[in-house]
Amino acid sequence: MQAGGLGEAAQSWVGTGANQPVSGDQLGGALGPDLMGTLGGLLGGNGQQASSVLAQVLPGLIDQLTPQGRVPAGGEANPLDALGGLLGGGSGGGGLGDLGGLLGGLMRR
Repeated sequence: MQAGGLGEAAQSWVGTGANQPVSGDQLGGALGPDLMGTLGGLLGGNGQQASSVLAQVLPGLIDQLTPQGRVPAGGEANPLDALGGLLGGGSGGGGLGDLGGLLGGLMRR
């Protein structure tokens, strides 16, 4: 996010203040067309749709995963592991279907 010019916005999502909004174009530019295209394809849409929906959801999601206003230090529960669980990479039992269902529903609106 930092390299993509959205470091300040991403930091606001982690912090305790207001979350700075980002546009789908900004997020798509920061994360790249390959990732956005892959997400869009997985969700039954395209990269532009995926980046637009992710721009709506990601600030609040990161905010919820960092309730103390910071990314945990080593030895603490890491909220990014919870995000990995939503994406199917953790033991959270969630999986891509959980996040995919949420984002896919938003894309169909």
